[in-house]
Amino acid sequence: MLFTIEGLPHLPQSDDRATVFAMASGKTLAIPSPPVVGEVSRELHDVAVVVRLAASALAALEKGRRAAVADKTLSDLGRAKATEALQAAAESAAAEASGKLEGLSQAVTDLEGIVFGPPLLEPTDVVAGLQDLEIRNHLRELPSGQQGTQMAAIGKNHRLLQAVVRSPVPLPPFSEHADRLWRDIQSGAHPRSGELARLRAAVAWGKIALPSIARHI
Repeated sequence: MLFTIEGLPHLPQSDDRATVFAMASGKTLAIPSPPVVGEVSRELHDVAVVVRLAASALAALEKGRRAAVADKTLSDLGRAKATEALQAAAESAAAEASGKLEGLSQAVTDLEGIVFGPPLLEPTDVVAGLQDLEIRNHLRELPSGQQGTQMAAIGKNHRLLQAVVRSPVPLPPFSEHADRLWRDIQSGAHPRSGELARLRAAVAWGKIALPSIARHI
């Protein structure tokens, strides 16, 4: 899928991997294709809006640059003066877009906490809390020769897995193993796991596309 910018025609070498634009400086701008599977997702749309904020400002700046280059009566200083306001506007738009993208990046982190966070106990469920404590104490006291057996058991026993994942402090060597298992489970089971995957992909694309645009401002 090409990423088009109104007012900035793309070059013939653009393909499914990237959209390529010619700059007034003679250099080219390549923006990788957005991660589209089927229809454009809401998450990708939100990131694309942010990227287009800077892209549209760049298009306006490039139009001004080309007009300045075409005006043979202007000196180098005159060309810079002619595009001064457009340059400032583009820099401001790029900074605004960067801030918005950072907000979307934080949204990824927040959603990861929701999807992959430990399963919470009800505040009144004292029994389950005590069971968690007993399980963790038991695992701490195991001799190293028996730890491998319990590592395998954590992968088969959901109750053991939850107790380890809920541990307020790391429980070596079990925590790393349990956290990985929990993330694998939640990646497929949590109702918002698909949203997280789409948002991650969209933000990752934005973090490549936006700096590429900003370098030409």
